[in-house]
Amino acid sequence: MIKASLFVLLVICCITNSFAQGVAVNNNGAPPDASASLDVSGNQKGVLIPRLTTQERDQIISPATALLIYNTDAKQFQVNIGTGVSPSWKTIVSLDQPDAPKQIWLTGGNQGNETNAFIGNKDSEPLSLKTNNVLRLYIDSSTTKIGIGTSDPKVSLHINATDAMIVPVGTTGQRPPTPVVGMIRFNATSGKLEGYTTGGWVALN
Repeated sequence: MIKASLFVLLVICCITNSFAQGVAVNNNGAPPDASASLDVSGNQKGVLIPRLTTQERDQIISPATALLIYNTDAKQFQVNIGTGVSPSWKTIVSLDQPDAPKQIWLTGGNQGNETNAFIGNKDSEPLSLKTNNVLRLYIDSSTTKIGIGTSDPKVSLHINATDAMIVPVGTTGQRPPTPVVGMIRFNATSGKLEGYTTGGWVALN
């Protein structure tokens, strides 16, 4: 037992260089970067972090905030953004698709997306859009109803507001070239709302 402990200690001493400002793990004796507590480097090698199933992750006792693991069930890097008492595991990058970077939408804009790229869910959960933490747009996944200012749309488009809605405005000459029944617009030439019916365009007022 003592011999084994001495062997492990010898190995650690051979690969680890300790300095006042941090620890370097390498095979060339280089000191750690001044900004790093731990500086790991090597040729043609990487760093392996703990690989746990979801069950094993949830059995960690009091996981520290910022604790990082690789979830082998979800195939995701996950970090605890909660506390030891109330952990909250969040995915850093999902690797369940061949091209993981294309799954990340950037707030500064995106480019090079495939033709079938989308923002949304692949499950049955609804999609919500908020600003200032207030619901602005809600899309129900089961009924495909859309709510503006409401999470309980009663019809295909439910606007929960007290002001008004502006419909498309244009002259008679600007009517859609291939209208379909049900279209509504404001005719700037006649000054009236009009709708397209089986009998053509008719004034609604």
